[in-house]
Amino acid sequence: MEEGKKPLAGDTTHEATSDEELELRKENKHLKEIVADLVLRYYCKKNLGHFGLTDKFKKSNRLHIF
Repeated sequence: MEEGKKPLAGDTTHEATSDEELELRKENKHLKEIVADLVLRYYCKKNLGHFGLTDKFKKSNRLHIF
């Protein structure tokens, strides 16, 4: 059990430069947008399914969320 608590050999801390920080912030924002989009698509699909509307919208291609 104690082995897992030991720091890994060669494990070091790294201070990010300004450019690296900006790049990480951009990537983080992009990933958050992807997650939000997927959650919204799931929510819409789930709720349309409750009303029996998914087949209707799939056939008419009015909703491009599926």
